[in-house]
Amino acid sequence: MKKLRIILYLSIFTIFILGCSEQEVSSEDANGNNLESNDIVISNEQFKVAGIELGTLTKQNFSDKIFSTGTIDLPPQNRAFVSSYFGGTVSQINLLVGDKVRKGQLLFKLVNPEFINIQEEFLRAKNSLKFLEAEYQRQKQLSDANVSSKKMFLKSEMDYLTNKSQYEALIQKLKLLNIDYTKLNSETISNSVNIVSPLNGFISEINISLGQILSANEAAIEVVDPDHLHIELNVFEKDIRKIKIGDAVNFSLPDVPNETYTGKVVLVGKTVNPDDRTIRIHCHFDDESIAEKLVPGMFINAYILVDKDEANALATDAIVDVDNEYYSLVLKETNDNGYVFKQQKLLVGRSTDDFTEITNSDELGKDSKIIVKGAFNLIQ
Repeated sequence: MKKLRIILYLSIFTIFILGCSEQEVSSEDANGNNLESNDIVISNEQFKVAGIELGTLTKQNFSDKIFSTGTIDLPPQNRAFVSSYFGGTVSQINLLVGDKVRKGQLLFKLVNPEFINIQEEFLRAKNSLKFLEAEYQRQKQLSDANVSSKKMFLKSEMDYLTNKSQYEALIQKLKLLNIDYTKLNSETISNSVNIVSPLNGFISEINISLGQILSANEAAIEVVDPDHLHIELNVFEKDIRKIKIGDAVNFSLPDVPNETYTGKVVLVGKTVNPDDRTIRIHCHFDDESIAEKLVPGMFINAYILVDKDEANALATDAIVDVDNEYYSLVLKETNDNGYVFKQQKLLVGRSTDDFTEITNSDELGKDSKIIVKGAFNLIQ
């Protein structure tokens, strides 16, 4: 049954083409009108069976395209390399790359005897501060009343201020260790500290293992917050003068070139990379939901659409490529029996997915009826 159906379709199509071809070489149509050698006559029935549609030139927006490459990136505030201000041994870690984390969540623990010393020094300074402050106030009162010597007052003042400075400095050290100094006492001293996430996001890199000795300020874990993924493009300096904020951008991943996304230029860099003579262009997505499909660091290919203007155009399906020359079929006349079309050579310019600029549109005429669907099978 399928074979019979295919043969039937092919037979109808062959008869249709032969019919058109025979009429093409005739010198007259059914009404006696003279035909030129490249005219094509189509009956009403053929027109209907072939699903031919007519249209006209339309005004469409076109842009020049600047090709560039770039990456999917994050702003600095959405990326954090987690480390410790003090070295130590990794005593606990239960994470994998890709794990979701929240701000303040435990990432890993570090053990170091020095942590105990810092806490002890803080408690000593805290306890001494109360006594030294009271002694300072007492000596001040005595000095003001000329009961005590000025030397005794100055000595108590120096001891108090020195201890206070040590106390404040140790508070800052404890903050760097993520230890709550307001809850620290002799019973809560610990040899380990918690290293927590500074961001809501995902684990993108882990550089430590259980039992590893981590040096101070050594990057242990990377956390990224993908809420503000964007595009960073590298544009050659010769093209930069054409680009302005608001220009449209079409981009795709090299491995999936047919899946195109759109965005807009938000910032144009002001410095040139001396190595490749490019300038950075910062772009945002039109649809933020596509961020779910993208990962920081991905390479992309992009076209920046510049110099936007309006031009006469035809639907791309109306244009037939014959050995790198372009043609369309323009309605010459109609009669009771059908349609007469002439084959018109076209000069094409810029194009979009649906339309192509016609640079010799004056030769067609703005009101000319043109086959916009079904022309391909009629032009030999």
